[in-house]
Amino acid sequence: MGWGTVLLLVLGGALAVEGIGWAIAPDAMRRAYEEAMSVFDAPTLSKLGLLCTALGLLMIFVGIRLHA
Repeated sequence: MGWGTVLLLVLGGALAVEGIGWAIAPDAMRRAYEEAMSVFDAPTLSKLGLLCTALGLLMIFVGIRLHA
């Protein structure tokens, strides 16, 4: 399984899971996001985004290594 396939699977899965909440309860999702994001300033959100990206890539890498 190549990197492209793994990336498509991961992004597709994330979009599907995220989309379920928005499809079922869009107003509740909007409120939850507004409340969660208002707690952090922009630099903190950037750092959290970078951390999440790094952890996600690490998880993909480990998953591929375990599969091989």
